[in-house]
Amino acid sequence: MADHNLQLGSSSTVASAASNQEILNYDQLAEVFSYLPAKNLSNLYLVSKSLHNMITSDPLFHLMQSYHNAGAAAIFVDNYYHLQCFILDPDIGLPLAGFFDILSAYDDHPCKILCSAGGLIFYLKKDTIFYSICAYNPVRRESWLIPIPPDGDIGPRSSLAVEFTNNVAGDYKLVFLTSGKDWYIYRCRVYDSAAQVWTRDEMINDGGRNLKFKNPVVHRGAVFWTSDCFGTTTADPYVLSYDIATGVVEFLAMPEPDDGAVELFDNISVAVWEESWLCLMHYRRRTGTFTAWGRSGDSWVKLNEFVYLEKPEGVWTMLVCDGGKEKGMLLVFSVNREAYVYSFRQKDLTRLPTRSGRAFPTLFTYANTLRRLRTTEEADQIT
Repeated sequence: MADHNLQLGSSSTVASAASNQEILNYDQLAEVFSYLPAKNLSNLYLVSKSLHNMITSDPLFHLMQSYHNAGAAAIFVDNYYHLQCFILDPDIGLPLAGFFDILSAYDDHPCKILCSAGGLIFYLKKDTIFYSICAYNPVRRESWLIPIPPDGDIGPRSSLAVEFTNNVAGDYKLVFLTSGKDWYIYRCRVYDSAAQVWTRDEMINDGGRNLKFKNPVVHRGAVFWTSDCFGTTTADPYVLSYDIATGVVEFLAMPEPDDGAVELFDNISVAVWEESWLCLMHYRRRTGTFTAWGRSGDSWVKLNEFVYLEKPEGVWTMLVCDGGKEKGMLLVFSVNREAYVYSFRQKDLTRLPTRSGRAFPTLFTYANTLRRLRTTEEADQIT
């Protein structure tokens, strides 16, 4: 970052302040401002030219701000071509105009949200007969086109995971999983933004069960998906791990709790718990209990537990995310077309003021950041 002082007002105001206290330099003020949500920063563009340049053009500041605002600020509820948004913390300010852009595009054109990561919404859009992968930042109201695989094969079902390298250049890797023609066979491809090419193209046998494409998790250089728990197959449920650098696939067995193995009509999902643990969330329908397990070496340890107080029912969709310092880890889940949020830190259950509409909605989180993408395409300013 630059060494000059950041001018926040007129020269006379700065001079008056300087007589009473030391003026913070650019690096110090950038550190302070990096804790603000992106929407709040967008209201400071006109304070001074230096502050405007820092917010709009300093990649190191963008990196710091993205790190300090990685927690979930909002939840998207996707009801198959109908998208709703629930704000978790109304005080932080969200880019409503930017959300209206993506909501309008979602309603008016065939598109599908693939994932939300680092403050960016990645979606698959179809124009006539051609697909494209897009990334969108609601605060900046900027979108980027990402090259699709060379053969253009998108597949009827797809899952996207994003690994940010967290360097100033803004490099990232995409892991794109699509359903293959054969049952239980999936195609996995990796895009490297630094090399600007799709570097891997491999077929994965999923181990005898269907993989759940929603909300894969990136943790320590690997992507994790969970299998389903349904059907008559004799294969036990599991977590599939894919190493992004090497392509090595590993199947992780389920925990062995005192009340027995995962049962038919249970539900499992993966997450990152408090930035350090690979977490497996297990919902046992028989008892209405959510149990969070953390991966330690080659085994699982219990991290937390929540007993849903209503009559035990089927939970078909659930998501675990970081809600920030106040709320801590959050569990978002849907029951009978109603969506709920539970805070493990506050031990508080809240029903979202919206009906999920369908029994199997897709849930996504949104982080309020200034993150940009490095692509070969020039960013399109949405008007």
